Amino acid sequence: MKMEKVNHPLHYKGQAIETIDKIQLVLTEEEYRGFLKGNIMKYGDRMGLKENRKEDYEKQQWYLERYKKGSENSGRLQK
Repeated sequence: MKMEKVNHPLHYKGQAIETIDKIQLVLTEEEYRGFLKGNIMKYGDRMGLKENRKEDYEKQQWYLERYKKGSENSGRLQK
């Protein structure tokens, strides 16, 4: 599996800013961390239920790493 499917999916290319970064900018830190936690749970729950278990695991780890790093840019577009 190519890592582009996990780190920078092609279906998000061509935009000025990746969707995950846009989400981080508009949500508060608390909202953003909740969003990340929800995705960590989603990929954990469906692991093994879809055809590519490894991809779901890698996506879960990707969100977990973002969660661990914190959300220093969260809410930058909040007033």
